[in-house]
Amino acid sequence: MGTVLKTRLSAADAGVRARELYRTQIKQALTEQDARQFLEIDILSGDFEVDADEDAVHDRLVARRPNGHFVLMRVDGSPAGTFGFAY
Repeated sequence: MGTVLKTRLSAADAGVRARELYRTQIKQALTEQDARQFLEIDILSGDFEVDADEDAVHDRLVARRPNGHFVLMRVDGSPAGTFGFAY
């Protein structure tokens, strides 16, 4: 059995790696129809998925890369979600 890579990056480093992969490998593979869809990247392998459904994009990528380190964003760069409180 092969060795499982257990490398984990800080949130800041994961974001830097995801932006680098997006700029150098992923952006050119996307189409105009992908705008506003979810993009999930395995920052260890560079593998990615695009879908309008956040759960579907994650499920498909995890099925292929169960030991991945995942970053979720929108194709157009807008936030994938928000955190906070409503007053």
